[in-house]
Amino acid sequence: MRYRFHKIILFSVILVVLICSVIIAINFVGQDDIDPPTQQAHFSKNDLHSNEKVVTHENIKNDYMKCSHTAEKLAELLITIRNVIAKNQELINRDPVTGNYVFKDFVPAMVGSEVANDFSLKTGYRVKQTSLRVRNPNNQADEWEVKILKSFESEKYTKNVGYGEIIRKGSKQIYRYMKPIYVDTACLQCHGRKDQIRMEIKQFLIRRYPFDNAFGYKEGDLRGGISISIPLTEDLGFKK
Repeated sequence: MRYRFHKIILFSVILVVLICSVIIAINFVGQDDIDPPTQQAHFSKNDLHSNEKVVTHENIKNDYMKCSHTAEKLAELLITIRNVIAKNQELINRDPVTGNYVFKDFVPAMVGSEVANDFSLKTGYRVKQTSLRVRNPNNQADEWEVKILKSFESEKYTKNVGYGEIIRKGSKQIYRYMKPIYVDTACLQCHGRKDQIRMEIKQFLIRRYPFDNAFGYKEGDLRGGISISIPLTEDLGFKK
């Protein structure tokens, strides 16, 4: 009973965070006069791979601002959900009656993937967790994501600031954005040194992800990013 009560509290917290963040995102979209905390593109047309070109029309400024605000808040929402799950791993996996630790794979990456996939299917906005060192092969970074993740690793890049740009892919325009994710103490439970990961988690990871490369991190390291793609209409309008 007590365990069930704790689960109800945990999911209630997540629901509240979700609702509040969506409300903030909706309200933020209309604030076109506020510069988002996002670094704008400075690439030339030849910097991206052959089927993508940076769109530089001045008349897309408003659409860029709307996309930027929306993507920033969506990324923050997913990161917040991941943080809540990470900080409650003991509550999730510890049986309050027996005291036994049973790892359930209810971890930030799994929850983040489920939320991202559901949201993408319902809205048409592609939301994805990715990294240069993935655990789940489904999260492998594409060429654009690799480029941005590598720029995040640069000492010259401002930490915690997202990057966004509008690109052309074939006949379509897409706003692409990524927000960096950094390793904190809670992340080390699953992504720290192998010899410091508890046996129950280690055994599960070996079975589930035999080609896992997402370990050996230290607090403060770049873990990866939340990648968001928002389709635009043919006239460079904000697709709703």
